[in-house]
Amino acid sequence: MRIPKYLRSPASIAILSMLVASGPASAQRPRDPWLFEGSLEGRAGMVFLALHRQMTVAYDREGCSLYLAWNGAAAAETGPSPAGGADYRPAGPVYQKRDNPAPWSVRGPKGNIPVTVRLAATAVVGGKARLDYVLTLPGGRQIKVRETPEFDDHYGDNALFRNFEVTGIPAETAIRLQVDGRGMPEVWGGGAEGRVEKEGAHWFFIQEMDGVTPIKVTWSTGAVSNNVDIITKPIKTIK
Repeated sequence: MRIPKYLRSPASIAILSMLVASGPASAQRPRDPWLFEGSLEGRAGMVFLALHRQMTVAYDREGCSLYLAWNGAAAAETGPSPAGGADYRPAGPVYQKRDNPAPWSVRGPKGNIPVTVRLAATAVVGGKARLDYVLTLPGGRQIKVRETPEFDDHYGDNALFRNFEVTGIPAETAIRLQVDGRGMPEVWGGGAEGRVEKEGAHWFFIQEMDGVTPIKVTWSTGAVSNNVDIITKPIKTIK
């Protein structure tokens, strides 16, 4: 893993959290309501967040994580979905599409632990979106994760903050979320109680104790620093 040390400092972590909590994008939502549900090109169970005119993100109830992010104010309706409700499509270039249908996992001292994940609730509170996930382990023990996503363009690039607040992690246990995908070049940073790190060809958010962890992904085709890993996975069509 090669993540700049300045992104792991207490000051940087505080700044990341502050930007998530009070970033300027909240005053620039391109539609009302900006959190809405429907289908994405026939794929049912999607939650859309029109974060900014330069970014819409779609989370799926099946994988309980970010599924698609693109440059555009909001998805464009294509008509009724076979699953019921409105059907949408990306209205601009794609930043990232998730490949892994089951991105969450839980690992203990003896390896992976079976887990069931569900998106328990979505809401807008104080101008910010909240997505609440429940990870249920064998025996019924639950780990609760609240994600607050937010758009950021402080450095001229299109970036997404994902702030995770986690409670209920058992001792010697780690929750893991694969966060990368196909699309534009990706630069990852952040960390606090948890961390974002590269394993093999993929990036993961990993947390082993209760607490809050902000992470950030920047999508850019421009020059980047040599002290970060870049994933370049071209995408031509969305299927």
